[in-house]
Amino acid sequence: MDRFVKQVTDKLATIDGEGAFHEDTVVSLFALIRQHLEANHLKSQYKVTAFYCDWCLHFMLDRSPVLEYFFRQIDDAISDDKETLINDRINEIISLKQLRYELIQIIGPAGANSNLFGSRGGWKAFIQVFLKSLVDKPIVRNKPPTAKRLAGHFMLEIPDVSNLDKDYITQNAIPLGAVFWKVLVLPIGYTLTGPLVNIEDPANFARD
Repeated sequence: MDRFVKQVTDKLATIDGEGAFHEDTVVSLFALIRQHLEANHLKSQYKVTAFYCDWCLHFMLDRSPVLEYFFRQIDDAISDDKETLINDRINEIISLKQLRYELIQIIGPAGANSNLFGSRGGWKAFIQVFLKSLVDKPIVRNKPPTAKRLAGHFMLEIPDVSNLDKDYITQNAIPLGAVFWKVLVLPIGYTLTGPLVNIEDPANFARD
């Protein structure tokens, strides 16, 4: 076990023991995970986790090995004239399910079995704090498109839901302080947005 994994498992044990954590705790956890991936040349194996580590630790993300693939998926979603469930599609692209799976794979060999990743309630609490650490940190395309309807940048925000349609809020069970995704569509220059939700099947969790 390398020292970064040891520090990760120690931090997770502390979080589980205290039953509470804050944004700075989450950021420092991802910094340790990133160091572990880099030290052991695992970034290509755990691409989603590496992507989130980079996003979490930068005020703006414009350089990452997976950005081209990320934007290609976003482009496909917003350019599909037949796409009627774009919010589900964007949530799938965000890959919170894959992030949880990779985190379990990373800490599992060290013998860690954290409530943050293994239980539905723990994961929900973790995601609420983690996503807020990504708010207003845009993912920017280095070469903006000029000829097609493609994404120029992607970001998360916490909008004022009082300005949203009440039926929309009710139908989508959007809570106060919910995190939304927002895509700037170029070259036209308009934005698409929707609530970011955890779409993973509850049956995937070992416990509630």
